Amino acid sequence: MKDYITSPKRRRTLLKIARYCAYLRRSAGITQEEVANAVGCSKSNVSAFEHGQNDSATIYQWYLDRDGEALLDYMYGPRVAKPFD
Repeated sequence: MKDYITSPKRRRTLLKIARYCAYLRRSAGITQEEVANAVGCSKSNVSAFEHGQNDSATIYQWYLDRDGEALLDYMYGPRVAKPFD
């Protein structure tokens, strides 16, 4: 694990985001193996990401591309006005 993740506050934040990503994936009926194939990594890397033990930008980007609005709403609260709408 990288040094900056060892901060308790950052670790908690990463874990919350990771758990929500796993929730979004399961809700969509997508397996960890399907995510791994789409991203080009192993299923164990996806599992580690969803347990807050891996901060892979590539995996995170997959979740943002797929469910970015839901993820951002979870992290920052629902936005009243969306830019450029």
